[in-house]
Parts: sequence; structure tokens; C-alpha cells
Amino acid sequence: MPIYIDTRGDGEFEIGNMLQKMHIPIEFRHIDSGDYVFNDIAIERKTVADLINSVIGPERHFWNQLETMKATYKKPIVLIEGLFPMEDRQCSGIFYAIVGGWNIPVIFTMNRRESADRISKLFDKYGEGSQNRIPPAVVKKEASTKKIKWAMLQCVEGIGGVTAQRILEKEPLIISTACNYGYIIKTLKGIKGLTPKAQKRLEKVLFNED
Repeated sequence: MPIYIDTRGDGEFEIGNMLQKMHIPIEFRHIDSGDYVFNDIAIERKTVADLINSVIGPERHFWNQLETMKATYKKPIVLIEGLFPMEDRQCSGIFYAIVGGWNIPVIFTMNRRESADRISKLFDKYGEGSQNRIPPAVVKKEASTKKIKWAMLQCVEGIGGVTAQRILEKEPLIISTACNYGYIIKTLKGIKGLTPKAQKRLEKVLFNED
């Protein structure tokens, strides 16, 4: 069973290469929630600057990330990389909110090498010997019909957020009007990023094939 590593994070490729040198099996792929995933564990890695920006910056998405990760995985973990000023009121408030409010453990590291070492130790303890399975689709409740369809499409292995968006842009009613077989097949073939395997899986879902 490998450690699945998200391809979008800054530094994830470097840490992944370090893990490989430690003879840890890894696989880079798009992950909807978490940066490192294996078994029931998901690790969200943040540098101190990234963490602060994601809490008080323009996007302020960190708490949404925690909510999604906690709903999706049994053992979510936050890894904070860099010198964390616990004496700073804002930083200590973030820490106590993660640990006390969300009941999620926090691991502190000083740099990427130490992060790789901590992740490898967690994998040695909880990853080896476990049944291989890809990271699950994130668990979250959407309000709008469009977002529900977008989330549903990502439940199909091989379809990520970008591809799901392209499918809906090409054929917005694809989930609810999968009755014209020829039209749907022709439409799917023209969508960038949709592999033949993922298309076959989606066809089975749309047309109730086992």
C-alpha cells in the first residue's frame, strides 16, 4: 500500500522523493482532501505562513479543509512545518482550535526533511500490511444541484474536480438525463482529461450496468 501524495501542494514532490529514498512506496495523484493519505489517515501539511494565510488571508479556507478531512477520514492529522511561534496569541489560538475545538492532532516539524521523516514513521506504524485502497471521495454536503452533480461525478474513480467540471459544462444534465445512450457516449468522448477507463466506469453508473 503506497502513501498517496497530492500533486498540487508546494513541496510535496520534494517530500515524496525523500520518502522514496527511505524505501517508502508512494503514488502522486490528485487528492480532494489531505496532502498525504494512507489507510484511514490523512495528513494536511501546512507551512506556518500557509497556515496563517489560510486562516486570516483572503480565502480563509483552512477550517473548511478540516471539516472535509474530518468527515472523510477516521484519523485526520495536521502537520505544521516551520518555526511555530506559540507565544503569539493568533498562532496559539489556531493551535488550540485545531486540537481542542476540532480534536485533531498536530505534528510540528522544522523543515521538509523532518516532515518526510515523521510521515515515514506514521506509515511504518499504520500503513504497512493494510489493504490497498485509493483515497475516497470527500464527504461533504452541497447545497446547490450543480455542486451535488459535481461531487457525484467525482465518486467515479479517475474523475477529479477539473474533469467533472468539464463534463458538466459540456452536458449539464448528464446525471439526470442519462437516457440517450448514443448522445451521452459521443459527448463523453470529446471531454479533455476523461480517460477511456474513467469513461467506461461513468457509463456503467449512468446506464445502471454492474
